Amino acid sequence: FELIDTDTIRNRRALVFNYSITRDKARQQITAAGAFDDSVITGMEGKVWIDRESFRVLRVESAATEIPESFRVRSANRIIDYDWVTIANEKYLLPSLSDVRLTSRENSQLYETRNLIRFKDYQKYGSEVEILDEDEEVPEEKPNQ
Repeated sequence: FELIDTDTIRNRRALVFNYSITRDKARQQITAAGAFDDSVITGMEGKVWIDRESFRVLRVESAATEIPESFRVRSANRIIDYDWVTIANEKYLLPSLSDVRLTSRENSQLYETRNLIRFKDYQKYGSEVEILDEDEEVPEEKPNQ
């Protein structure tokens, strides 16, 4: 990571870092769906915005690198924004937006696809569980008379 700039995102002061991961060290996989699914591991590079006060991630931008020339997908770019969300009176840093764009080659034509997701209305869900020791006898339920 290399510090390259400062910025403001959603009224939060941020430090901006560059990063680059070569294909031999990366875990990013791109899959081209079609008659025969095909996938490759690529490198990636991008930027990360870190909140100057809380040191939390506010945004991640990435672009695939080292895509094999023979692969149908020519470019893959992603932006993920994070924001503070209140759930059950507690604050959590969660994704607020995801924007993924792929450029694919089909014969001599190039096509761009975009998947834009806005995350909202987060809810807290819960359940209650009772774990019993194996040696304990479970009381029999008596039917209502």
